[in-house]
Amino acid sequence: MTSRRSAGENHLLLATSLFFGALFLYWQSASFGFIRIDDLRYTAESPLVRGGLSLDSLWRAFSAPYENYFIPLTWLSFMTDAEIFGLGPGGFHLTNVILHSINTVLLFLFLSMNTQKTRASFVAAALFAAHPLRVEAVAWISSRKDLLCGLFCLISLILYSEWTRDGRKSRYWLALLAAAAALLSKPAAVALPFLLFAVDLWPLKRINGIAKGRLFYEKAPFFALSAFFSALAVSGQSSSLVPLSEVTLPERFSLVATTYWHYLQKTFLPMGLGLESATYTPRIEGFWAFLALVGLAAVTWLAFWAARRFPELLSGWLWFVAALLPVCGLVPLGVNMVADRFTYLPHMGLLAGLVFVAAGMLEKRGGAILAGYALSAAALAFAFSLSFSQIPKWKDTVTLFSPRAGAGGSPYAKAVLADELASRGDLGEAARLLDEAIRQNTSDLITRDILGRFALRIHEDWEIKRRMGADLKRGFDHAGTLEYFGDLLGKMGLADLSEKFIGAASLVRSDDILTR
Repeated sequence: MTSRRSAGENHLLLATSLFFGALFLYWQSASFGFIRIDDLRYTAESPLVRGGLSLDSLWRAFSAPYENYFIPLTWLSFMTDAEIFGLGPGGFHLTNVILHSINTVLLFLFLSMNTQKTRASFVAAALFAAHPLRVEAVAWISSRKDLLCGLFCLISLILYSEWTRDGRKSRYWLALLAAAAALLSKPAAVALPFLLFAVDLWPLKRINGIAKGRLFYEKAPFFALSAFFSALAVSGQSSSLVPLSEVTLPERFSLVATTYWHYLQKTFLPMGLGLESATYTPRIEGFWAFLALVGLAAVTWLAFWAARRFPELLSGWLWFVAALLPVCGLVPLGVNMVADRFTYLPHMGLLAGLVFVAAGMLEKRGGAILAGYALSAAALAFAFSLSFSQIPKWKDTVTLFSPRAGAGGSPYAKAVLADELASRGDLGEAARLLDEAIRQNTSDLITRDILGRFALRIHEDWEIKRRMGADLKRGFDHAGTLEYFGDLLGKMGLADLSEKFIGAASLVRSDDILTR
């Protein structure tokens, strides 16, 4: 009895330290502002969220896809934030931090209750919490869906593992309900049935003890849910879905090779992190793409070969591969080809597998406990320090994108930064950045969207200045650049916006004539 109480107190102490450790690491983000990309669209400017919790908003969130996604639980969480904290960024950021801290504890509980290895479970959960690839998911308000999806997937896995031990049907149905909640938070949870197979291998170790037919049969309801929500996701994002005819098979192989190797590289060398459009993400192509796919196949073969001795390696690798399937490029969807936040669910399994393999190898050597502690401390200190320095970069849009918007920098960063500066009234600098972005790439959809909004701001700004009789020369007054934008918009088929730019250029020229 005493030993059980001691073990329980130890678990509680470790779980509490994980929660507050994650809270401490990300607490600074609670004072951050909105990021121009999506944050306002999901929160303060969203008709669903602005009014807080209401029956009308709940009905609209649950009755149909909204903003191209059917993610009603994510919308519900934003509504709750608005109801409690108001529409400022602080409340939304704080909820993200709390959700990540809870997920860290849940991962620890899932691993410790199924492996009975508390120390390795603690290290795996702590490494997951502190890894720099978590920063985007936690510090960016719009990544709420990744955090909620991770929360409900972990709850489903915990309930599923309990059901495999005691056979209580209520736990099975609750696990299925949690899976549905994960899918209502983000469609990426369609991979959950495959994760159940991975945890059957390890840490549940059910693969060899149960008939294969039963293993598939018991997951049929989970697969049915995933199939239904996959169809919803594709229909909701039809506008951003690249037609199959436009992406050749070699191009798909290139996308798959790029995404998996990108995430593996960033797992072990998490440098140069940040938001980037798919248009500007470097790809592995041609022979190198083929070689990269051969490398992935070799890693998979190695994991199967070592499965008898290290089942956690195969389980972690399969978890990683399966959880990335929805975003690996097989079905090109959305703006981003790769994104740090996409690793939130995949990393849970991969990092756990790597930590437990290392722990097992050290145990077999004997007398290597101190080496294990030293290795764990070094890995956690490295991850923590990198994340701690990465988090402030997400303070606001200017802080995040300015370092990559210099000469020869990312056109995507320049376009987003131009959008932010235009919203602050700095139309001259915004036009300069947008001009550079367009000259580097005229076909990028995000740049075109920002260009359209910028045209409207220019037009509205001119109308205000004309009515107030302000001197146009105090604002943006480069007629040549305005005409350049107008011509470009015309070539893009955006005639109305083109006319607004050319009209603004005429106003500038007429003002120049009048003031000579």
